[in-house]
Amino acid sequence: FAGTRLVREPASGEWGSYPEGFAVLGDVVLFAAWDPLHGVELWRSDGTEAGTTLLRDLNPNGDGAPAELTVPRLVDYRDGRLAYFTADDGVYPRQLWRTDGTEEGTFPISQYFRWGNGAPRLLTVMDGELYFRGGYNGSRVVPWHASPTGIEAVNYATDRRREPGCFLPEDMVALGNQLLFSCRDFEHGQELWA
Repeated sequence: FAGTRLVREPASGEWGSYPEGFAVLGDVVLFAAWDPLHGVELWRSDGTEAGTTLLRDLNPNGDGAPAELTVPRLVDYRDGRLAYFTADDGVYPRQLWRTDGTEEGTFPISQYFRWGNGAPRLLTVMDGELYFRGGYNGSRVVPWHASPTGIEAVNYATDRRREPGCFLPEDMVALGNQLLFSCRDFEHGQELWA
């Protein structure tokens, strides 16, 4: 790669800052990186040294550890898009967050998922919308849908907006306009659902 260069070094030295989880949002890239002052937090870059900055310290007392950065390509907000990710703010366990790429536009959109296995994960985009798994206040872990206006549990077995028919979804993937995932119910056990 001719012209390859170091953009910025948030953590100097042999070990580096371990930037990872890249997601394009408009004209910037969002990613998780470590620095000695903040720990692992959310960063943004326009590809220049000056334009590569900490976006927000999600957990001032430790690592926010943003993960699963996901940008639903068809969800417009203002003049750009939203990115969703999971992070730990030090008050609640790992929650679902959203960002428009600004510090003030970066915040948790849920504080529902308060136990380990119920933390949001498997963020998956289908038809420009975000789906994920999570457990609500100690209930079953079920599929969820997120939009710029909020989140709701979904049911793919019958009507998408009714009480969930399966739990413990795993390995979500979008196939055209279908969301396929492994899920369990009391009648069939763990099977493929759409």
